[in-house]
Amino acid sequence: MDTSGEGNVLYVRSQVASTDGRLMRYLAFMLGRGLAFRVFCWNRSGTDMSKTAIHPYIDQYQLSARTGGRYSNILKLLRWNLAIFLYCLRNRAQIRKIHCVDFDSILPCFLFAKLYSRPLIFDSYDRYSDSRGMKGTIKTWVDKLESYLLSNADVGILPSVSRIEQYQLNNTSNLLIIENVPLFGVSKPVSEREGNTALNSVLEQLSHNRPRYRLLLSYVGVLEPEARGLENLVSCVAQQPELGLIVAGSGPLQSMMSEAAAQHPNIYFVGALEYVFAEQIMALTDLHVGLYYLSNPNHKYAAPNKYFEHLYFAKPLLTSKGTPPGSLVETWSTGFTVGDSREDLFRLLADLKPATLTTAGENAGRLWRQRYANYHVDTFAMTYSKAIEDK
Repeated sequence: MDTSGEGNVLYVRSQVASTDGRLMRYLAFMLGRGLAFRVFCWNRSGTDMSKTAIHPYIDQYQLSARTGGRYSNILKLLRWNLAIFLYCLRNRAQIRKIHCVDFDSILPCFLFAKLYSRPLIFDSYDRYSDSRGMKGTIKTWVDKLESYLLSNADVGILPSVSRIEQYQLNNTSNLLIIENVPLFGVSKPVSEREGNTALNSVLEQLSHNRPRYRLLLSYVGVLEPEARGLENLVSCVAQQPELGLIVAGSGPLQSMMSEAAAQHPNIYFVGALEYVFAEQIMALTDLHVGLYYLSNPNHKYAAPNKYFEHLYFAKPLLTSKGTPPGSLVETWSTGFTVGDSREDLFRLLADLKPATLTTAGENAGRLWRQRYANYHVDTFAMTYSKAIEDK
């Protein structure tokens, strides 16, 4: 850590900073106000992803690990937690406050904060046990510990009021609600002139193939098995050649996505992307896909980036019935909802017409302008200032 930045807020995240739109929003806030910060993040890819416009402020822990590897990653997760604590110890003179994201990084941050009297912000994106498919006794104890840490941090942050029920929080006096409204265009890679090689290849193919597609769909996010409906999505698109699908992300289904792209000319896979490149895909496609099957308990409280992304880009969202984004999409007519079966998804995709998508997209853009265009000025900045300012 640069000793010239005395008084830093330290951000801790178990993925590369530039791939996390919510984290990039916090960093843009800090940069915009000239506030000192550092980031310590885990680069699991084994490749260098540090060339971002703010990379002088980012330190990466390099250790290859498969995203979504669950129990196979336990030893690597322990090494990551040890690395966090040692990093904090080495740089304790420059750390003013810690903003830690998610349960997989919080324990060493909590310990350091208590030992050295540093204020701690605990930002929980998702209920950890539910996003990892934990069950039984281990889920019970992880949930209790996560809720305890959230209640006992100096500041707790959740993306939705509904998450208070999910976390069973009794004390909310330290709690802030910051919705997942991305700050678009804040992550500008140094390499933007050249772009992303995999994405450029797909864009080149689409320049020739686009006219043959009735609809071009996109999914950008974690390649999680079963609960995101990705297996059904790929199967349906593979059997409807008049549809095109672009998938970006990393996770357990990476091999499946690579194989699907190799076997089906209307499916394109670009792997993990920095957020600015993900924005290119979202702007290009006709329909954003974000399914949240209720087999994952987290999805009962889903508060995804994808909901706000489809509004900003004025593109309809295809999401799941019975979930928070599904209810919003139905209320405001900004997209389409579907049940969790492959048959339901196949029928909906077969019946969608471009004119229907145009109307839903116009509704989405209108709602963004009316409700969220000024969110970062009117709501986010004021709310986050309460977490960052010294008491």
